[in-house]
Amino acid sequence: MAFRIILILFLFTHFASAGERFAVAYNPDIDLTKSAKYFVCGDMSIFVDLSRPLEPFKDIKLIVKPMKNGVFITNLKMEATFNMKMDMGNFVYLLKNAGSFYQLNFILPKCIWGDKRWYLKIVIHGDKNNKKLCEKILLFDMVR
Repeated sequence: MAFRIILILFLFTHFASAGERFAVAYNPDIDLTKSAKYFVCGDMSIFVDLSRPLEPFKDIKLIVKPMKNGVFITNLKMEATFNMKMDMGNFVYLLKNAGSFYQLNFILPKCIWGDKRWYLKIVIHGDKNNKKLCEKILLFDMVR
């Protein structure tokens, strides 16, 4: 009987999530709510920004600009995944090269429990063998 209870609890907790959870502790260095952020990926400097105001069910623009020695890098594959601490399922998108930056227009839902914090995982792949170069987790709060 105890084995069945343990098995049921394991299966419930193991398969209960709809998406990958990558919530991280708050750090102002990764908070996109009010301002753009930079991070380093190998020998690239990556600029990340969002359009504001950040509202649920409204169009939001994500801009990612990878630079190497002051030159925009055009031949990358970039993926953005969004989720909340309380798993809302993953919202996964590929960014498009817009000439001088990579861009994504997206819309996110509102949490029915009132949570406003979203987590964004940016994964950058190289062009030759699709090798993952790096990933960075950032966060932002919706205004309402």
